[in-house]
Formats: sequence, structure tokens, C-alpha cells
Amino acid sequence: MANINFKNFFNCKNNITSCNLFISTSPALFIIGVAFLEFTIIYSSLIVIYSLLKKKIKVKFNYAIFLLSLFYIIVNLSSFISQDLSSIFKSLAYIRFFLFYLFIINFFNNYYFKLLLKIILFCLLFIYIDIFYQYLTGKDFFGYEPGLYLTRYQGPFGEELISGAYIKKYLFLSLILLLSINKNYLLNIYLLLSIVITFVTGEKMSFILITFVIGIFILSDLKKKKTILLSFISFFIIIFLFLNNPNIENEKLKKTQNRYNKDFKVALGIDISKKSNTKFFSNSVHFIHWATAFELFKQKPFFGHGIKQFRNKCSTVKGITLNNNYNIDLFKGKNYRCTTHPHNFYLELISETGILSLMIIILLYIFYFKRISNLENRNYKISIFLCLLVHIFPIATTGSFFTNHNSFHFWFIISLIEFMHISQLKKINK
Repeated sequence: MANINFKNFFNCKNNITSCNLFISTSPALFIIGVAFLEFTIIYSSLIVIYSLLKKKIKVKFNYAIFLLSLFYIIVNLSSFISQDLSSIFKSLAYIRFFLFYLFIINFFNNYYFKLLLKIILFCLLFIYIDIFYQYLTGKDFFGYEPGLYLTRYQGPFGEELISGAYIKKYLFLSLILLLSINKNYLLNIYLLLSIVITFVTGEKMSFILITFVIGIFILSDLKKKKTILLSFISFFIIIFLFLNNPNIENEKLKKTQNRYNKDFKVALGIDISKKSNTKFFSNSVHFIHWATAFELFKQKPFFGHGIKQFRNKCSTVKGITLNNNYNIDLFKGKNYRCTTHPHNFYLELISETGILSLMIIILLYIFYFKRISNLENRNYKISIFLCLLVHIFPIATTGSFFTNHNSFHFWFIISLIEFMHISQLKKINK
């Protein structure tokens, strides 16, 4: 019978190594299930708490630490004021993301960072192949069928229709590797493949945001990216002709066409049975959620209603209020005002945690954009800038800011920016 060495099991260095491996493989763990991300966050938190108690690390107080601490305090104040036990518990437990941030900036290193980039690239290429196979055969490699009446291709995510969101989260980090190879034709193929697959997923907002940010990437250095620009212009001409072709008979192509034509118009509130509709946007489901969130913000502008409270407080906003203030149809306002969250990070923040939390987040974004601008490695600078930009875009439908995977991604991005900054300082001081 093998002897178990408990001393090694509880050794801090061994646990740091194991946790770094979990962080490096987090893009793959995300595909398997969000629970693995939660395990990684808790694991890293425990290591940081132990290290702080044993005085193995010290928290270096700076502007970012101050703002992040203040954000955590305000989130908790909002929940305590709400007097909802569930909200209070969730806000207290949110400290694990701050501890995760401290783990990255103290224990992560270049070896695991390079491993992370390779795993991101591998995972994205695997997802692309899996979704393409699913589109051709009707099932992906794991037997998952397309969702939402065969209009959404989620690949390995099963019932979770988040393949486009996953691509949006990790695509621009993966550019670090492609840019370091310095082969424009590979970068061109990769970006085109990414945008084609995102289009196939049927996730409209992910497709729009990825297209927008890639456009900024191309325009940032137009002289070197002329071939990429021509490729994308050609691709969008094809897409335009495809979406406006009334003679398509293939069922799959027809469903994709409807997803970006009829379904998109319906999502915006346009009545496709009428030739004109001046109230179209105000009757979109997402706008109704946004208007409801803003009305909740007006009720408690400074500290909000507490995290995860939109779902409980949305019914306090009357349909007639939405009709009077936003020209929303009375029936739609009454029946569509409530959901789990308002589908926009910023409106969720002001409705649940108040204007102060939003101001702190904006200050944090400004701080980290400055950090990015000071990076000497151009590949890091471009990629992490695009990664943060696609995350913070304000006029977009999003998941909940406080769900595990969205919070993980936010804290992961800012911790990687700080990690890059610290790594650069270490090189300078050598």
C-alpha cells in the first residue's frame, strides 16, 4: 500500500503550483463546467489567506487595491441595506474574487502565462471544429444538438448557449501568440475563421462586438493589415448578399438567415408584420429590462437594491411607468420587465449596487487602460487592450456581472494586466 505524504500535500509551494495549473487550464475547465472555475477561485483564495496569515506575502497598497477594496465595501453595503440574507451572503462571498486577483499578481509567472495562451488557442480551435462539425452533421462530437430550434450552435457547451460569448472572452488574448509568430496570412485566416464561426453560433451581440473590435484592430495599423482588411470587406459583402437573398431554400441556411434578419428585428422590438414602426426599439425585450433597471436605480441611486436583487425588485416598477417614461407598450412593459438580471453590466451595477460602484468600475477601467498604455511589449499591449475593450463595451446585451464566469473573466483580465505590469517592472529592475 502506497504511503501518502501529507506534508507534501499541505505544502504551500505544491499548492501554488497546482493552483497555477488550474488557472492556466481555466479556459478548458470553463468548457467542462463553471463549477471548475469556482473551485479554482476558492483554491486560490485559500492559498492567499494562508500566505497572508503566515506573512509569506504582503498586500502592496496602491490605487488599484484601494479602488477594488472600495468596490467590495460598497457591494456589501448595498446588500446589507437591502436586508436580504441571500444578497448579504453573496456579497460577503465576493471577497474570493479579490483574493483570486491577489493570487495572480503574487504567484502567477511567465511559464504559466505562456501555457495559458497555448491552452486558449487550442480550446478556441477545438470549439471552431466542433461547431463546424455540429453545423454539418446536426450533432457535435459529444452528441449535442443545436439549441433554440436549430438556430444556435453551441458546440461543446451543451444546453448553455454561450459559445459566442466564450469566443468573445478569449479570442483577443489568443492574439498574443499569433502576433508573436509574425505571419500575417495565419493571423488573417485565424481572424476570419473566428468571425465566421461566431456568425454560425447565432449569437448576434458576440458577432457584432467581435466584428467591431477586429475592425479597430485592423484600423490600428492599416498599412500592415491591408490583406486582412480586403478579406473582411469581401466576407461582409458575402454576408450582406446572403442575408438579403430571398431565394435561399436550404433549411439550415434559411434558419441562419432568419436569425440575423427576422429574429434580430423582433429582438429590437420591430413588428415585422408592419412596413413601419416608430416605436420599435422601445418595445424590444432588452430595452424593457434596461428601462426597468434604470427605474430601480432612480429608487435607490447611491447604493442600489443589493446584488442579485433585480429579479426580486423588478416587479415594483409599474408597467404604466415604463409606458409613460419610455414609450413602452403597456402590455409588454408589464409582462417583460422582470428577468434574472437586466442584461447589461452597467445598468445591473447601478440598479443593484448604485452609482458609486459604477464610478469605481469606470475609474478602474481608466487605471488599467493606463497600465496597458505603459506596456513595452506591443503584442501584449494590443491583445489585452482589445480584450478589455470588448468586455467593457457599454451598449451591449450581456450576462450578469455577478455570475461566476463573468466575474471570473473581469477579475482575470485586470489581474493579467497587473501581472504584465509587474513582470515588466521586474525586467527593468534586473
